[in-house]
Amino acid sequence: MKCNYCLESMENLCPEFKVTGRDANGGYAGILNIILDSHYYLS
Repeated sequence: MKCNYCLESMENLCPEFKVTGRDANGGYAGILNIILDSHYYLS
């Protein structure tokens, strides 16, 4: 279930917000698993 912040595309305000490298391992990994809905392509 998503909170109101997540539903309004303000995931950074979600009380369950997790940051890779701070709250989850993998901040400097070459490869990591992500939730498809929460990624942005960088070129």
